Amino acid sequence: MADKDNLKKRKRSEDGESVSRVREKRLKSLAVPEQSSKLTDMMNDLLDDDDDEANAPPLQPVSVERKMLELIRNFTPQELKRYESFRRSHFDRFKVRKYLSSLTKDKITEKMSIIVSGATKVFIGEVVEIARDLMESRGAQGAVPPAYVREAYRLMQKARKVPHLK
Repeated sequence: MADKDNLKKRKRSEDGESVSRVREKRLKSLAVPEQSSKLTDMMNDLLDDDDDEANAPPLQPVSVERKMLELIRNFTPQELKRYESFRRSHFDRFKVRKYLSSLTKDKITEKMSIIVSGATKVFIGEVVEIARDLMESRGAQGAVPPAYVREAYRLMQKARKVPHLK
């Protein structure tokens, strides 16, 4: 069902609907129900280009949510697709818990498995981001081949962002 919706959105954007309108719809679909109105208001503020900068009030601190919305708004369709995939992806807590208990021989709590799952997801995201930057710098496109992932990991080890394991 979701694939059909995405296909319709792509067709509409090709048929003349602006890409920013498609992005706005995708952002709304990513919003958490309790925060939906808050995110919608912030998004509308961000998308409102009618404000005159000369009449704008003095700059105030920008919230994290607002920065994130601005960042997502400027994604290309490929970046938005990758972001959506990243948001949906997860590591199975049971498998992480089982793996950790095999390493430590201790009982692993649910909270510990959630923390390790989250840290792993962030780490993998950083490796893939560096690999994608390497690809772009060398003019490659498409899916990230394993060679770039290995190179990204090696660069992270060299920068001491990864502990050296023997």
